[in-house]
Amino acid sequence: MVPGIVFLLDVDNTLLDNDRIVADLGLHLVRAFGADSPARFWAIFEALRTELGYADYLGALQRYRADVERLDGGEEPLLSVSSFLIDYSFADRLYPQALEVVAHLGRIGQTVILSDGDVVFQPRKVHRSGLWRAVHGRVLIYPANLARYPAADISVERIADLLGFDAARWRTAMTSETSS
Repeated sequence: MVPGIVFLLDVDNTLLDNDRIVADLGLHLVRAFGADSPARFWAIFEALRTELGYADYLGALQRYRADVERLDGGEEPLLSVSSFLIDYSFADRLYPQALEVVAHLGRIGQTVILSDGDVVFQPRKVHRSGLWRAVHGRVLIYPANLARYPAADISVERIADLLGFDAARWRTAMTSETSS
C-alpha cells in the first residue's frame, strides 16, 4: 500500500448501475399505480432533490403518498414500493468487476466510499451491495451536493478499467510530489 494514497469512490453510476435501479423502480411503480405513476414520482423526486441538494428516494415516496391517498389506491401498493426499495438486491446491480476494483485499489491505497444521499437509503444501498464490507466500513454519506468540489483526479469509462492501475505509478507520483 502506498502511504498517503486514498481512493474516494462514489456509488451511483460508478460502482453501482443506478440507471437500472431507477428503471426497475419505474416498472414497479407502473405495476403498483399505473402507467402515469413513474412520471409523477420522478417529478416529486427531482423537486425534492432540488430542494435538498441530494437524492432522497424515501422522502420522495413519502411525498408521493399524498397522490396515492387522493387516488384512493390504499396503502398496500405504496407499502409494496417501499419494500421494493428497502429490500432491493443492490448486489445484482454492481458493475462488472466493481468489487475486484475495490480490492485492487485497496492494495495500492486506502479505499473510501464517498457518496451523497439521505442517511437511511444510501447507506442501505452500500450495505446491500456488498460495498460497505469491501471498503471495511470506510463509508461517508453526505446529504449535500458533491458537485461543488473539485473533479476527480482520474476519470475512466468503466470502473473495471481501474484493474490495470499500476501501484508503481502512484509511488513515483508521490515521490516526485514530496521531493518538489
